[in-house]
Amino acid sequence: MTLLRRPLVAALVLLLLVGVAAGVAIGPLGYGSPAPLAQRLADAVDVQAILDDMASLQTIADDNGGVRAGGTRGQLASAAFVASALREAGYRVTVDTFEMPLFTEVGAPTVSAGSRTYESGADFRPMIFSASGHLSARLEAVRFDSDPAPLSGPGVGCGEDDFAAVPKAAVLLVRGGGCAARDVVDNAVAAGARGLIISYPSWQANAVLRPTLRTADVTIPVIGTTWQMGLALNDVAAANGQVNIDVQTAIVNRPSANVVAETPGGDPDHVIMLGGHLDSVIDGPGINDNGSGTMTVLEIAREAIRLHPDRMIRVGFWTGEEIGLYGSFRYVNSLAFEERRAIEAYLNFDMLGSPNGGRIIYDDASARTGSTVIRDEFASYFAGIGLGTETEDVGGASDHFAFQRGSVPTGGLFSGATTLMTDAEAQLFDGQAGVAFDACYHLACDTADNVNRELLRQMAQAAAYVTGILASGEVSVRE
Repeated sequence: MTLLRRPLVAALVLLLLVGVAAGVAIGPLGYGSPAPLAQRLADAVDVQAILDDMASLQTIADDNGGVRAGGTRGQLASAAFVASALREAGYRVTVDTFEMPLFTEVGAPTVSAGSRTYESGADFRPMIFSASGHLSARLEAVRFDSDPAPLSGPGVGCGEDDFAAVPKAAVLLVRGGGCAARDVVDNAVAAGARGLIISYPSWQANAVLRPTLRTADVTIPVIGTTWQMGLALNDVAAANGQVNIDVQTAIVNRPSANVVAETPGGDPDHVIMLGGHLDSVIDGPGINDNGSGTMTVLEIAREAIRLHPDRMIRVGFWTGEEIGLYGSFRYVNSLAFEERRAIEAYLNFDMLGSPNGGRIIYDDASARTGSTVIRDEFASYFAGIGLGTETEDVGGASDHFAFQRGSVPTGGLFSGATTLMTDAEAQLFDGQAGVAFDACYHLACDTADNVNRELLRQMAQAAAYVTGILASGEVSVRE
């Protein structure tokens, strides 16, 4: 160790105090130089401002039937709120209003089999874009595995041959997992099924989700059930029993809106874009999913424009994500080749405050060249402040997928949904093992109370830091 003489120590202390008073960083290579843009942006982001904006989304949901789903008044009001805030901050704002399909249940659907009648919401739900159905038919369980352990490969129904031997005009019962529900539906329809019931091992009573079948052309009723209901139906099928389905659904086109905004300055040939989906599911207000992500984007946007980054910053607030990435695909598909190429990176933030959440970084196998740079910058930021992370291939589960398809480098953060936290993750994230990352995912309880404030702060500052390091040009994803 080299010891300093007292006069030099005093001088260093004086410089430090002057630097702190001036709001600049004291670095090893130049005293008094401004902190890099990335750090200034991360420091400027205010978690309370994000929470206040999330509370505004909660109020919008409360005023519009408890939801902000694409195609509802709640989503349009959310878009208007965001657009107004961005204009006030100095952004050039475009609101793209278009019609998209809104799926609803009509009345109270029921399913009965054996001696029991099941209740929609508690035991099952028609999936988004399920057809109506009023039928009694043979219930055929197709290789239904009663072991709830996670699948090691594609589930039954994921392949065209899985239903080759099933009887025509039956209602098929399968275990969910291993592929998209729509793939199972298409294979069931090709096999002549009158209806399809998919039971998910992780689904519990009164916490039934509603997967999307993506497009409004499904021709049979499709039901998702709790594991307990699936096991009971499997027993009915084993006894050659019937199932009665009484489901009425409606699909109507309704206006919904994307909001896109950009800084008036910055290099338009080097656009750093960040965004997330503004819509909720039709069963809840969507405050963590995805008020947490979008209001983080809004706060980063407000602070970034004040720092005048070298690159242009563009933000997107998408509708229709919950039913099939409608808004983000509409935007990306509207861009000419040169406009897509100008987007140097797209950062997606979809759920950042899960109550029992974690710090999960996108690491998609199908991501475009340059995406690993974004992944590594997120990892480096968290490592630098002593916080552990995981990576995950989130595939087509959120709006970054539209940009991947458009050959834009992508990255993002995610705080977890229905997966149960492992012992190792509980240690890594200071969470609770055996509990879902977000037990209110896609449910009515995803309210303003359903947010981990400290995790949201960590994720928001990481999002701001990586936005800043790209927007300054200090790091580039381009070769």
